[in-house]
Amino acid sequence: MTPTCTSHVVLVLPRLIYVVILILLFSLLNLWKWFPRETASAPSGAKSTFWSFNFHMCFMILAWTVFATEGVLAYATWERSSFICGQPTRHSRVKVIHASLNFICAVMTAMGLLAIFQNHAVKEIPPLYSAHSWLGIITASLTFIAALAGTVFFLLAKKLGISKDVRARVAPWHRLVGLLAYFLGLATCSLGIQEKQGFITCASGAYCLSKTLLTILVILVYALGACVAYVLSKEDRVTAGQLERETDIFEDAQEYGNLLPT
Repeated sequence: MTPTCTSHVVLVLPRLIYVVILILLFSLLNLWKWFPRETASAPSGAKSTFWSFNFHMCFMILAWTVFATEGVLAYATWERSSFICGQPTRHSRVKVIHASLNFICAVMTAMGLLAIFQNHAVKEIPPLYSAHSWLGIITASLTFIAALAGTVFFLLAKKLGISKDVRARVAPWHRLVGLLAYFLGLATCSLGIQEKQGFITCASGAYCLSKTLLTILVILVYALGACVAYVLSKEDRVTAGQLERETDIFEDAQEYGNLLPT
């Protein structure tokens, strides 16, 4: 499909939204003194330092509003139209970009989980006590399943001897699990932001800058999800031709020879 400037206007909106999300996130972190050193006293009187809760919030919002969003948009749109009015990106290159962005998302998700479990353990807060935490574990599980499937069935398929027929059957399921993880990840982020909001006490009553910024942040996360859903509905990538290209990705040995391990 020849790229058009109209399609680029549609693709600019989710990027604008997550840029505003990042501005709000960093504004909140600045209000909260970024990543303050938190300490806890042991029975012996010794103090231990542990990860600030803010690391969890920062890692998760970056992972899902930026890297996961770009991972979804890269696979869904970059082959048909480039971000700036110009030539679309080659399918084989799109696959590498898609995998790289989602790998970063998975790593940041793991770091976010490590931060919150360590923070709660030292503070002796029971783990997995809320809907946010349960949905977070489900989201992380789906993410790692999708990443593992993508690695085995597409990135290493030729080396593992997986047939094209198997890859063709796995492709739509990989896409389904990936999209479930993405939209559930955005919903989980919004629940976490709302939970954080409940812990904030305003000196002037019910309203203060931190709570207002968190409310706007939740609205923008849902708006981002709506924009990405709209883009996906317009692209409708799941076609027989696309799935055929999906299974043939490793046929271009010349391009992938210097990108993948031998």
